[in-house]
Order: sequence, then structure tokens, then C-alpha cells
Amino acid sequence: MADLLHILDRARAEIMKGHAGNALVGLEEFSNRVRQQGVPDHLRPILRKRISELHELAESSLRGARKGAADVRAIILAARSLQTYDNSGQRQVTFTPATVGKRY
Repeated sequence: MADLLHILDRARAEIMKGHAGNALVGLEEFSNRVRQQGVPDHLRPILRKRISELHELAESSLRGARKGAADVRAIILAARSLQTYDNSGQRQVTFTPATVGKRY
């Protein structure tokens, strides 16, 4: 049953590398093995702890990815606008047309 711990360790490593798809494959393998072989009572607390840690890690990864995407959207918005202030101190935002870069 040490192979169950090894599978969870590999899934954790994949999450840390940012390879969510590979982590999911590992978790599916884990689930299949548990269904086929069951889990000995002495491993249950250890597996619960490892799975809980994986859950927290995945949630943190998701929050980080969402924050990164929000930052990119803010950067794109800032790059497509010009913010100035008029004589009375009011902020003026002018959106500039930005051409999308082409890849060849």
C-alpha cells in the first residue's frame, strides 16, 4: 500500500510544477487503486492527511492562477488606456486602440 502514498506524492509534485492535468491523472489512478484494493485501516489517517494537504495545495494553486489572470487583464487594460488629470484634478481615462500582435 506504500504505492498509494507514492501516487499521492507524485500528484503533489505535479501540482507544484503546475501540471494540473498530470496531477489529475495521478489522482484518478489513486482512486482506481483504492476502489480495487481498498485501504488498510492503519493507512487511513495518513491518506486523509495527504489528501487534505493536496486539496489545500490545489486551492492555493487555483487562487494564484486566478490572481495571475486578473493581473494580466489589468496590465492589458492599462496598456490600452491613457490616464491623465485635467486642470481641476479630475482623472481622465482615454482608451487607445491597440493592435493585436501577430505571430508568424
